[in-house]
Amino acid sequence: MEFNLLSVDVIQWLLLIVGFSLLLIVSPKAKNIAEFFKGSSLTEEPSYFALVSSLVISWIFAKSIMNAADLGYTFGILGGVGYGMYYLSFFVVGIVIYRLRFKLGFSSLHDYLRSGFGTMATHVFSFLLALRLLNEVWSNAMVIGLHFGTLNSVPYFSSIVIFTILTLGYTLKGGMKSSIFTDVIQMILFCILLSVMIGMIFPELDTTTDTLLSSSVWSWETGLNFLVVAVLQSFSYGFHDPVMTDRGFITEPKKMLRSFFIAGFVGFSLIVLFSFTGIISRQLPMESQVPTSRLAGYFGVSMLLLINLVMLTSASSTLDSTFTSFTKLVIKDIRIVSEEKLTLWKGRLIMIFLAIIGVLPLFFSPSLLAASTVSGTMVLGLAPIFLFPIKSKKTYPHLFLVPVLIGLVAGIIYIFIPENHSLYFTGGTHASLLFVNVIAFVLSFTSYFILRLFIYDTFTKG
Repeated sequence: MEFNLLSVDVIQWLLLIVGFSLLLIVSPKAKNIAEFFKGSSLTEEPSYFALVSSLVISWIFAKSIMNAADLGYTFGILGGVGYGMYYLSFFVVGIVIYRLRFKLGFSSLHDYLRSGFGTMATHVFSFLLALRLLNEVWSNAMVIGLHFGTLNSVPYFSSIVIFTILTLGYTLKGGMKSSIFTDVIQMILFCILLSVMIGMIFPELDTTTDTLLSSSVWSWETGLNFLVVAVLQSFSYGFHDPVMTDRGFITEPKKMLRSFFIAGFVGFSLIVLFSFTGIISRQLPMESQVPTSRLAGYFGVSMLLLINLVMLTSASSTLDSTFTSFTKLVIKDIRIVSEEKLTLWKGRLIMIFLAIIGVLPLFFSPSLLAASTVSGTMVLGLAPIFLFPIKSKKTYPHLFLVPVLIGLVAGIIYIFIPENHSLYFTGGTHASLLFVNVIAFVLSFTSYFILRLFIYDTFTKG
């Protein structure tokens, strides 16, 4: 089917400019510091629906959508379920934050780390968070650019700049308040768009439940490696994502915990549903190996625009949350500005700074998938620190640094080792990733508990 490329390009640009301009108009303006950094005032907090929507849609990144479709295309239903395992992070993080707040009395993750592990631990942790947030800016912006033009083309860079500026615009207006407000809109829109896509695809290709369930060979080589990696990383992955953890401190603890659990179920379901697009695209007689391109090529302009709108929705929801989390990290957690001198415009300047430096890596064509898998390996050491917290009268930096260093080294080693080797537990795709993650996971927990034994009598267990 041939596209009228001129009209499609015009519609895409209209969707981007008009749609985001409307978000700028309707998004609320923060009136005070509490609304800008926490999304609520002293007398009002986000509703269940708003918090769940914000959690889910801000974690359905544009690159996650691409990865879910690709894994569905490559491994079938096993690929989608495997990627969905990352949403176990909601349950892990929700339980840990509930415990830190309700049982141990901490007001943030930084508050906990500063109390038990010292200033050095908070600096290292902040660096990991900043790196994660920078990755989110360029990786989501890159996905948008590739849907408007080829790599390094004028439309590619133009769409990235306009997308970033417009998203920054409505986020500057209200901070966390406007981020949560627009997340609700984007969540509703995403669900509608995904429903329309599935509604177009299933009847056309006569897809059945049996077709989906039989799309995988359940073996290590064909997806189980990745699934187990995702499960292991879910115990630590969420802690290095302030977009998620910040939302754990803006409502009362029980409301937060329920919202995180609901978000985990909803997020898993949506990401598996989107992986169906990759599974189904296998049946299409198209040359492209990219699932979304195969669907657009077969169904035509309507599917192309649907896919692009899904990408815009998911990318913008993640990007606005990234801006707010980075600002909170720099000002509230790292504390470069005292509470007395804190103003809305100082927060807005930090957002502008991130927007500028966040797109710089695009000139080096970084890998999208590596942003998830490598960073997930590098933060495995955070798991024992948060899953088994301490409340101490003294600080123990080495108790934090040793397991975290193990994870960082493991992430670097993974980059350089071969995909398959006789020493690995399994073979096939992601065999090396599984091997490194299992070793790092075990060493991180072992080192943490051994170090705790030596200082057991000097702190109170959480």
